[in-house]
Amino acid sequence: MQIGSLIARGSMLRLLTCLVPRSVSTVIPSERLWRSFLYVPGDQERKIKKVKRICNTTELSSSIPDLIVLDCEDAVSAENKALARKTIASSLQARDFERYRAHLLRGLSLRINAPSTGLAADDLYIVLSTAAETMKADGGIWPGPDYISIPKTESVADLHWVESQVMKIFQKHPIAPIPNLALIGMIESASSLMNMREICRDARETLKLPLVAMVFGSDDYCASLGITHSQSRQEALFARQYLVTMCKAYGLASLDMVETDLNTFRLNCDFGARLGYDGKQLIHPKQVEPANAAYAPSPERIEWATKVVEAAAAHTTLSSVSTSVDAKTADRSALDAGAFVFRGNMIDRPTVRQAERVTKESFELLMLLAIFVMMPCYFFHINTLFPAYSFTVVMWFQSPLKCYHGSLSLFFGPNNQK
Repeated sequence: MQIGSLIARGSMLRLLTCLVPRSVSTVIPSERLWRSFLYVPGDQERKIKKVKRICNTTELSSSIPDLIVLDCEDAVSAENKALARKTIASSLQARDFERYRAHLLRGLSLRINAPSTGLAADDLYIVLSTAAETMKADGGIWPGPDYISIPKTESVADLHWVESQVMKIFQKHPIAPIPNLALIGMIESASSLMNMREICRDARETLKLPLVAMVFGSDDYCASLGITHSQSRQEALFARQYLVTMCKAYGLASLDMVETDLNTFRLNCDFGARLGYDGKQLIHPKQVEPANAAYAPSPERIEWATKVVEAAAAHTTLSSVSTSVDAKTADRSALDAGAFVFRGNMIDRPTVRQAERVTKESFELLMLLAIFVMMPCYFFHINTLFPAYSFTVVMWFQSPLKCYHGSLSLFFGPNNQK
């Protein structure tokens, strides 16, 4: 299968809807990148402005996070909760991250306090009602968060409670169309980890606001077990593997634990990527670039995956039309099992599926890059530039490996190892 044929996939084409004028964002929540999940304390206006300066750029950069999380919970002291709500609401009212979201197609999340604390209702009301009134006042796109991150998700009842609060807010502050909000659960205790199967299953069957990702809160999880973190992080390995397994089973994105040691951060990112995580929680802008690099496939990995997928397609065609095979070139039982030899190694169906996932990830990055280049034409209506941009995008589609060399490596991050 050629990389170009991936263009026909619906998930890729949905990203192109961002080029069409809309009153709210139409990016499908599950189609966003999840490599870097950066927390920003909601009560610290200076840090919010700093992240705004980093992200509101017209240049490609691997230091831009995939998601910004405006935090009302752990990063905010008890006496500053009200200040955090007010500061976040003011930032959204000023549309501080509009370019970051509309131009770069990145996401914004609000981390509320846990529903059990009694603080979450105010978090949701002040932030979402301000965003709704801003949208009604200026007629622009939805300025509020794309996601609600829910700490201490112990059961699907916590998700239902948040959903009901959101619906009440939009009933009191009606806007049209209602934004495509989605939920992010946070697993932070032994009991919530054991409840993950029911949470994921019931959320898929009963929620109107989709659950799209799960986050592993390692500090609170270890506290629930009465243990402390070691440098090796081995005490949390079972929980990390269990969470990512549940996420894969139910089609959710998975975000790995917070790391505070910058010296070992990249190694921990690489290990999380090998476990199957889609991204990592971050607490400092310096962590963004290594996270973006670790959770994106390398040029060598893409080249291997592309060739494997193409060889598998050719092999399938050959085996479907052949009634006999020369024993010197292939083993009949291997063909029947769907296995074949590639570059001296036996390739089976699970390996092909891994390769298909790598090509899909690389193409999602490529599509975002293509849209990034095409967006200035849309915003400024410079129609005469479309032929040049279109030609460039087509060339990228035909040769995706070129995206990882030269200046385009800025978008994906250098020295990827995944």
